Formats: sequence, C-alpha cells, structure tokens
Amino acid sequence: MTTRKLRFLTVDLPGHGKSPMFADNREPTTHRMAQSLWSVVDEVESNDAVVLLGHSVGGHVVLEAARQRPERSLGVALLAPVNVRPHRALGNQFGFHNVLRPLGRMLQHPAWRTPLGAFSEFVLKRILGFPRSVTREEVMHTQRQVSLIDFSRAAQNVEKLHCPVFHAFAVDDALIQPARAEE
Repeated sequence: MTTRKLRFLTVDLPGHGKSPMFADNREPTTHRMAQSLWSVVDEVESNDAVVLLGHSVGGHVVLEAARQRPERSLGVALLAPVNVRPHRALGNQFGFHNVLRPLGRMLQHPAWRTPLGAFSEFVLKRILGFPRSVTREEVMHTQRQVSLIDFSRAAQNVEKLHCPVFHAFAVDDALIQPARAEE
C-alpha cells in the first residue's frame, strides 16, 4: 500500500466567511466563484490534481470548477448541495421559482433590503426550516447566491465530469425532498 501525504485547503469564497465580496461589485456567479477557487488553489498547490469538496451552494461552485479544469480535478464531493436541480424551496409546489431571481436582485437595492430581508428571513426560517440562529444578512446572502445559480448548467457539468463524484446529504433536510435524496 502506498502512503500518500494529504493536505486540506479550506477556502472562504468571495462573500462567504471572512472573505470580502468581489471588489468590482459584479455579480458573484458560480463561474466567477469557481475561478476564485482555482486562484487560491493555484497559489497554494502545484499542478497536482485535487479533490474538490463543496457544501450547499459550494456544491455548484466545485462542479463548475471541475468543468473548468478537468485535468486538475481528481474527484468531487458534494455535501448537502443545493443540488443539480432546484430543491423544495425553489420548486413548483411553493411557486418561489418564479420570483427567486428578481427577489435576489431586489435584495441588492437599499430601499428593498429591510422589507424583503424580513420576508425572506420569515420564509426561510419559519416555512423552510432554516435554523433560527441564521442572521438576516446570512439569509439575504443565501437568497442572492441561490438566485444566481444556473441549474441547467450544473446538470450539464455533472454529465461532463470525468472524475468520481460523491454526493451526500441528510434525508431529514427540510429543503430536500426524500425522492431527491435517492437520486
């Protein structure tokens, strides 16, 4: 058996954790987030292949990153990803899919931040089961990020991958329908 030395690199994407948003104030698309991820990986790692792990919205970012640089992508792990298709919060049964993108954009406008932020916080916490400890700013940031996801591109990214993919989430996740957990 070969002994391999493993290194772990944790990255806060722009606008997440302690990382500031993109300085140019352009939309933080999944494509741009993946480019940002590779810039950090390139600084730290040589040209070695890496396993990309993404949680929640980060799942879309690592799928896009693997598509951008298949030669560097040894594998992809998706932990409780928003998914390659819209989940319960974005599905037809709630009707949110029709207003998600406009709502995400409206949350950027100062005049709409307070009323829409309160509404988004109510919906995500009280109806969809987000933890009550999540702040309104975090709710609005999540709303904005999810509104930028191109689900059809994410599905295409999965189909084009030439590396192993590990996909896991809890079946009691309030945002994931049980049938999706078995896909």
